[in-house]
Amino acid sequence: QCYTAAKPVILEPVMKVELKFPTEFQGTVTGDINKRKGIIVGNDQEGDDTVVVCHVPLNNMFGYSTALRSMTQ
Repeated sequence: QCYTAAKPVILEPVMKVELKFPTEFQGTVTGDINKRKGIIVGNDQEGDDTVVVCHVPLNNMFGYSTALRSMTQ
């Protein structure tokens, strides 16, 4: 009875990710982060580059470096 009353939840590991990329690709990259169930925590400009800080589930980040290179050419 205690187990069902406690309503346990299985959690997954989450990564804090900081991305720095050219501003012209901001829409593409942030859209992909949202597609991977990421939560954008911060967004900043550094010259011609955009810096995005987000939290993304670890399982959704496998192969992301290859996808990011493809998106940003």
